[in-house]
Amino acid sequence: MAASGRRTRSTSPPIRSSRRDNSPSSAWGNHRQRLWPNADDELFHSYRPVPPGLDRRDGPVLPGGRAGRRLGCPLRLGAPDRQAGVALGRHGGPFRSAQRLRAFPCGGPGGRAECRRRGRRARPGRVGAQSGFLEAFVWVVKLGSFKAAAEKMNTTQAGISSRIATLEEQFGVRLFDREHRGVMLTYHGTELLPHAERMLELQARMVVAMGQTDAFSGMLRIGVIETVAHTWLPDLFSRFAERYPNATLNLVCDITPRLRDDLLRGTLDCVILSEEITPGFIDNRRIANLAMRWVASPSLALRFPSRRLLSFADIAEQPIISFNRESSVYRNIAQNAAGCAKLRVSYFSSIGAMVDLARSGFGTALLPPAVIQQDLRDGRLVALDVDPVPIALPLVASRRLEPTSPLAEALVGMAQTSCDQFLSTCRDDARAP
Repeated sequence: MAASGRRTRSTSPPIRSSRRDNSPSSAWGNHRQRLWPNADDELFHSYRPVPPGLDRRDGPVLPGGRAGRRLGCPLRLGAPDRQAGVALGRHGGPFRSAQRLRAFPCGGPGGRAECRRRGRRARPGRVGAQSGFLEAFVWVVKLGSFKAAAEKMNTTQAGISSRIATLEEQFGVRLFDREHRGVMLTYHGTELLPHAERMLELQARMVVAMGQTDAFSGMLRIGVIETVAHTWLPDLFSRFAERYPNATLNLVCDITPRLRDDLLRGTLDCVILSEEITPGFIDNRRIANLAMRWVASPSLALRFPSRRLLSFADIAEQPIISFNRESSVYRNIAQNAAGCAKLRVSYFSSIGAMVDLARSGFGTALLPPAVIQQDLRDGRLVALDVDPVPIALPLVASRRLEPTSPLAEALVGMAQTSCDQFLSTCRDDARAP
């Protein structure tokens, strides 16, 4: 008691003995095994954590006193003769001990985050970038945004940002200049890009050479015109799913001009359309030439002259059903219509709507027989012989020349097989020479 007669409270922390039975059969041993089943006995050599049920104010006990609040994971001591070399656990709270405790240096666990908080540059870690991180880096550069790369890799934008951050941490350099809007590479990012592309291409070729096609995953974005969707697309998808069971197909069915623009922007990986794409980074492969025929309902066909070979002027006497104005089919009609005073053309982007209107007798349609072979066989539509003969509709498979995945290249090869097999079962006039 103090001289003033008042009782004073001691502010020094209580000292708890570090002696405790640590055997697995003891109560503390069972408690330790339940909290940290993978921890070895050596980890608990220099301290004894206090079970939460005994005293929640006390935490792991070091020789000489308590070390502060209870931590969510064990403390790892440094060298046996350096009791100050304690690292904060990943979920650990702040220490309130008078003893000076420090974290691991930048090379150890949790050290990089500590260095970033203190403004120091972390030491580069192990340089062994995984292919998924390099693929994310390449797609961000080529597609121009983290969001587009996330959609391409079938992940989230946060996942792409995390992979880029991991790459930058592994190499110890900045790959993107974040002070500018959009995607802008730094000097080191520009140096990394060609190496990353070669590495991904080599890895893809290695997997194909070993026959491990089930190792490919991710999403392949493909666009097709409706002519393909109504004919041999189901067979193509079945072949692809059998060979690449872990890959996902994202299908877009649209007209040729939009598919071309989507491929050039990088939002599609492979398209099957009716004309070639000219830029040098696009690979074009002609799959087939589909014949085009003028068809009409039996009732409408009776209105035409009885002669065997009709002219385009005879066709122009009735309404014409055509593909959209940006298609090669319409350009063929416009070329033949030169000099025709009376011409009524209706444009459609849906081949199903065109077939339905032709069946109803609305007008004469210019369609590929491969699409309407059942209607021609059943007599719902009648093929007309017209001079000049309509130009054939080409089917072209175009893909971006990217080294990151061979899925698009494999799909083009399968498209050729599926198309040939389908046309072999069609009418003789389905394929143009």
